[in-house]
Amino acid sequence: NKMRRKILSMAHEMSWELISGKIDMNRVNNWCINYGYLSKRLDQYTENELPALVSAFENIYLKHLKGI
Repeated sequence: NKMRRKILSMAHEMSWELISGKIDMNRVNNWCINYGYLSKRLDQYTENELPALVSAFENIYLKHLKGI
């Protein structure tokens, strides 16, 4: 759960949110399916698979920060 929360926190900081302020889980899951190394929804990644997904998400987060 800690790694999933880290991804959701970065998504929140990139404004991947709905109008209500909640995380846009469709956008997060679509990213995981399209760009994640196993092409699965976030909640389908196991504990052993999550570190690689977190690293990939951190890369896009850092690109986002550089673009600001």
